[in-house]
Amino acid sequence: MSKRGVLSKKAHEITENVNQKPELAYSKETEEKVMVCKQYVRQKYIEFLHYLWTRNARLDELKKQMDEDKLSPKQRKKKLEKYYLTETNYLRQRRKRLFVEDFQIIAKIGQGGYADVFLCRKKDTKELLALKRMKKELIYQTNQQIFFSRIEYLYLAMDYLRGGDLKTLLLNVKILEEDTAKFYAAEMLLCIEALHKLGFIHRDLKPENFLIDENGHIKLTDFGLSKNVALKQQWRDTIKNMKGKHGNMFVNSGQKRNHQTLRKLQQQKRSYSIVGSPDYISPEILEQKGYVGTVDFWSLGCILYEMLAGFPPFSGENDDETLANVLNFQYTLEYPQYDEGEEVMTDEAWDLIKKLLCAPEERLGRGSIDEIKNHSFFKEIEWDKLRESTPPFVPQVEDDADIVYFDTSYFEDSSIEVHTPKNDPKSFVLQSPKNEFSGFTFKKLSGTDKGIQEMFQITNQKFN
Repeated sequence: MSKRGVLSKKAHEITENVNQKPELAYSKETEEKVMVCKQYVRQKYIEFLHYLWTRNARLDELKKQMDEDKLSPKQRKKKLEKYYLTETNYLRQRRKRLFVEDFQIIAKIGQGGYADVFLCRKKDTKELLALKRMKKELIYQTNQQIFFSRIEYLYLAMDYLRGGDLKTLLLNVKILEEDTAKFYAAEMLLCIEALHKLGFIHRDLKPENFLIDENGHIKLTDFGLSKNVALKQQWRDTIKNMKGKHGNMFVNSGQKRNHQTLRKLQQQKRSYSIVGSPDYISPEILEQKGYVGTVDFWSLGCILYEMLAGFPPFSGENDDETLANVLNFQYTLEYPQYDEGEEVMTDEAWDLIKKLLCAPEERLGRGSIDEIKNHSFFKEIEWDKLRESTPPFVPQVEDDADIVYFDTSYFEDSSIEVHTPKNDPKSFVLQSPKNEFSGFTFKKLSGTDKGIQEMFQITNQKFN
């Protein structure tokens, strides 16, 4: 039997009895603990089997290379000893726990309703990372199911992208040239396509979720945290009253531009809400109807409109007005008004936007994402060579830790407090279930292959 077959059989044997139905009824608390345990064990076995698979693959590759090089027995022994030492060190690193003290904090580069983001350097490897700190209490309250855990916070260390985010770029530039907007929209579409191929829908795309790397290319972030879109209760109440409402609630594009200018100024003085702005969320999500991946194409249309107009298409003076505009998009979507001397939107761009910002059953891309790729707006885009092309904007930084493309002027103090909470009975840390964040610690494993994907699918089926 092949290695893939053996490991798949082991994964099956490990999990074969997990889904047996108990004869007795258990409390909700017990069922929740069982679910957490399943998730913890599944992650452990998947990581273990993944490591076994990749380790065997590395050893086979080494032996093949030694055979091709026709090494002597002495040389082979030396190569193998070096290989085994590398594997031993890797296992030692896997067992090592991470702490905030393992990172040198350089600056705060992001701030949100439930998370802060810091530029930091890992002390042992000198690697620059973006460290996201999330307060457990707020994540627990918003039902986010999201990699190391401390007493009050969860931490996620990610790649640091030096070019900042698209939102900051739009705040500084206001309106992009159409060729620039076209390039970014094309790369965003490729991000969405890759996400959909993995079986995920983002549901909450917005400019701040698109980051610019050191070469000027776009990368998508926060897709794992936005799986479940939470709505404020006041939004739910507002939605009930605003669907189909007409009158002075709707504004023209000139008023939208003024409103958006005011909101951007206010945005720089406060942290974002947990839910964020409704400017880019599709009406079917707001109405909590069934939806598919085309909700992400709606968001793409909103972002493309903003890049070319300087403000989102449904922007209102406040969230309520914006919600009304989104829910009544048939009446509120209009060609933007431009000031004298500004580059106006072409017919091709406007046609694409209209075909994205429409009813889901009419939306471009509902059949295939190729429908969007083949639109005349993208006729000059070479999709297969896009990542190898030169972007219209390439970040210029003095050194790796330069944060010139991040707007940090309105952030709070950049330090990370490391402390143990007081013995306060109201403290979430003291009240929350002990195992609420069990198994949160995670380290990325290198490489993927079909064998590991098959084992993951087997364990998923058995544990769910």
